[in-house]
Amino acid sequence: MADNKKRDSEDVPWSLIVTVMAILLMFFIIMPILTVMYHDMFFATQAAVHEVKKMKELRRQILQERVQKSSGAIDVDREPTEAADPRQ
Repeated sequence: MADNKKRDSEDVPWSLIVTVMAILLMFFIIMPILTVMYHDMFFATQAAVHEVKKMKELRRQILQERVQKSSGAIDVDREPTEAADPRQ
């Protein structure tokens, strides 16, 4: 009877050990990596949005300067088309 009690207390199922190791791996290794990746992705997206806004503002300013120079009637508040590309 004593041998059975000793054996029961020492017998830990392998599935429990594997599950605990997987959970520890996820929380201490994978989750911080995913957090850093998400953080970088968020700030890269914000930077891209900011740059697009700056480009639109610059394009609007260029078109406004063209209108002032030529005294033509162009609606500068609308989105510019390819025909109004400042590089042409």
